[in-house]
Amino acid sequence: MSSMWGENIQISLFGESHGTALGVVIEGLPPGFEIDLEAVAAHMRRRAPGHYPWSTPRREPDVPEILSGFFNGRTCGTPLAAIIRNTNTQSGDYANLVARPRPGHADLTGRVRYGGANDPRGSGHFSGRATAPMVFAGAVCLQMLKARGIRVAARALEIAGVRDIEIDPADAAFDTAAKEFPTVDDACGERMKAAIHAAYERQDSVGGIVEAVAVGLPAGIGGPFFDRLSCRLGAMALALPACKGVEFGSGFGAARATGLENNDAMRYDGGGRI
Repeated sequence: MSSMWGENIQISLFGESHGTALGVVIEGLPPGFEIDLEAVAAHMRRRAPGHYPWSTPRREPDVPEILSGFFNGRTCGTPLAAIIRNTNTQSGDYANLVARPRPGHADLTGRVRYGGANDPRGSGHFSGRATAPMVFAGAVCLQMLKARGIRVAARALEIAGVRDIEIDPADAAFDTAAKEFPTVDDACGERMKAAIHAAYERQDSVGGIVEAVAVGLPAGIGGPFFDRLSCRLGAMALALPACKGVEFGSGFGAARATGLENNDAMRYDGGGRI
């Protein structure tokens, strides 16, 4: 099992959905960085289940407990470890999964991969709940990127066929972090929520597309072939449970465009720089 990722900064995930807790260890953080814990808590609240009618009904506070690598409000430079305790588990609901594995889940694949030794309750280590410690790690790293002038933002571009309005990803309005539902256009968000509720009434679910952008990155990040930035980001994106596809730039739209239509134009400024 590979629950570790990263090079300069490494994260390691542990825990199961119905175990005592899930957690993350982050290595490679610089010493002396002041972490805004309230900003971290805000990201955790957005991910926490059971607080919105369009999310999973399991209600969890998702309050991270920092165990090490943090002192007097700053990183120590040693591994930063945090856990998120599980407080609302209904393990009896999963008692029949050995005989009746669910499609679209890791019930069968996890059992085959680990010879039945895995914890099947709530999908165990394969649960979407494992994204809670990932959000903690992301919230910490997001602050470090912001301190370097790099802004990362995302939105729900499409859910159940309902699509948000078109907008330049570099536009400040693209950042939906402060909104209850992550769309640029609130009316589109309401239609998405209605589609989610309709699927819930049918005991079904719907899919969607998330669009993300990073602004302010320096040029020259990554390397050729296997070390390209898109390779690194694609691997992390596909690690998210239920993620089935990743596009960069125009993505598969490039297959329906000519080279002149698809290529990014370059220009020179007054000093002759590209």
